Amino acid sequence: MTSRFARRGLPVLLLSSLALTAVVPGGTAGADQADRTDPAPGLRTDPAPGLRTDPAPGLRTDPALGLGADLAPEDRVVGYIADDLPGRSSTLPETPLGSLIADAQAAAGQAYGADFALVNPGRMSADLRYGDGGAVTYADARHVQPSDAPLWVLPVTGEHLLAALRQQFTGENRASPRFLQLSAELSYAVDMSRTGADRVLADTVRVHGEPLDPAATYRVVLDESLADGGDGFTVFADVTAREGGVTSEVRALVAHLAATTAPDRPAGVPAPGRIRFVARGH
Repeated sequence: MTSRFARRGLPVLLLSSLALTAVVPGGTAGADQADRTDPAPGLRTDPAPGLRTDPAPGLRTDPALGLGADLAPEDRVVGYIADDLPGRSSTLPETPLGSLIADAQAAAGQAYGADFALVNPGRMSADLRYGDGGAVTYADARHVQPSDAPLWVLPVTGEHLLAALRQQFTGENRASPRFLQLSAELSYAVDMSRTGADRVLADTVRVHGEPLDPAATYRVVLDESLADGGDGFTVFADVTAREGGVTSEVRALVAHLAATTAPDRPAGVPAPGRIRFVARGH
């Protein structure tokens, strides 16, 4: 099962460098997507459910980060930002920090052909504040993304994706909508004058700028809780095939900052508009 889209021209970040520890039946993780044989539906590619493949929290084994075998001291700089990136404290459905984290996780999933990432807003524990000339330390990254929970890449149909977006407004999220944070490859519009699942305007969903195809297969990066159907997103629990599990939320963020920012090119505030609000009425 392959994705409808191939991500091109972007650096392959954390998962690709760790993929040697996750062997996929028929090939080695991290190989060219055209040569990869996907696992059979329902087959997990981690050694065993719940088994971590990193040595232990607090140890870094990823040579791509260039930070040595041990985690950097808490005050070691891992990247740069140009302004405050509100996350936990933001009242906006689409938060600047949420967009940055989603972009980081989408980049981390490139080794498995990920098309986009979805981030549960509850996974952000703080805001990423500008200070010290924009320098972001490992402690800062850990403060906003404290979890070492693994990231997974799931193959989902366009119909599954639309159902997940609708679950932001139904079931246990009906009374208080839970807006998933989107990576830049995904966008859609909502009409809050409607109720429940009808708030998501299906004809506005775009993946890589193209209309959502309900029958197509897309590959989405999710944290383990979301992949298991947590916080009302039960549709993902129906997808038993998954790849990855090698890197974590905080490691993906650190890798993204290290690979894409510098003192003279800090990460700016992501442009809003991944989630658009319109009023079409009923």
